[in-house]
Amino acid sequence: MPTLNELGFETISDSPFGIGGPKGMDPVIVKRRHDAFKKTLEDPAVLATFEKYDQSVIYMNSAVYAKFIADQYIKEKAVIERLGLAMKA
Repeated sequence: MPTLNELGFETISDSPFGIGGPKGMDPVIVKRRHDAFKKTLEDPAVLATFEKYDQSVIYMNSAVYAKFIADQYIKEKAVIERLGLAMKA
């Protein structure tokens, strides 16, 4: 739902989050965790809590989420570097 920010612009901003594991994690464990969290996202009580706090549910399976995170990393890294906020090594 759009909200009016302090500058008078209507904005929509999601704050996506997900769960990760170590590189090379056993695919059986990845699937088990995926299935458990997906089942939780279908629970009416969980959905009611998200609704209560005006939180969106944006489901992504493991492969889609991994690509989303990789793409976000590239985009956010570029913004940080362009703004001169990157940490010096």
